[in-house]
Order: sequence, then structure tokens, then C-alpha cells
Amino acid sequence: MTLTTLTKALSAAAIVMACSFSPFVAAAPATAVSKTNAAATAPAATKSKAGSLNLNSANAAELTDKLVGVGPKKAEAIVAWRKANGGFKNPAQLMEVKGIGPSLYERNKAILSIR
Repeated sequence: MTLTTLTKALSAAAIVMACSFSPFVAAAPATAVSKTNAAATAPAATKSKAGSLNLNSANAAELTDKLVGVGPKKAEAIVAWRKANGGFKNPAQLMEVKGIGPSLYERNKAILSIR
């Protein structure tokens, strides 16, 4: 066993022990701890829902709900850009909206459409 593996194992054991001895936190079974860690390291794209999101018809609430990294202000900026420019001609134009760059576009492009 390498030092790194041993350190990780001891850290995980310490967390489980600390939780089980705390008077304010109920002890979590080992399987719950591993599921929590898996959820914490999952990519942000889990917010994206299956299917496509039409950039030319989605309202701000839909944009906020379905796009990873897009809150109410960015969603309103998307709607405002769409109104000012007559709609999106291709999904990549989303990067023309202030506050939306290549990284955010890449995380969401799988569900974007302009129908």
C-alpha cells in the first residue's frame, strides 16, 4: 500500500469516526459517505436535463433551470440578447452573450438547439 493510498484510507476513516462520535451529527453508514463523495465529484453537467433546450423560445426560468452555470441574471441576459439580435442563428452564438464564455458553452452545448 502506497503512502497516498494509506493517507486517503485514514482520512476517510477519520471522517466516519468523527461523524459517529459527534453529539450533533447522526452517524452515517460507510455507503452513504461514499455516495456523498461521488456526488461531490460529479461534473456540473448533472443539472442539464435530457432533451434539448431551444434558445429561441426558452424563457428565463427554463434557461436557469436547464443550463449549468446559468442563474437568473445570465438567463435574463440571454433573453435580452435574443430580443436585441432577432434570435440565435446557431447555438454557438450563445457565447456572444455577456458572461457566457467557451467553458460555459461547452458544458451545455449537448442540450442546446435553435429549431
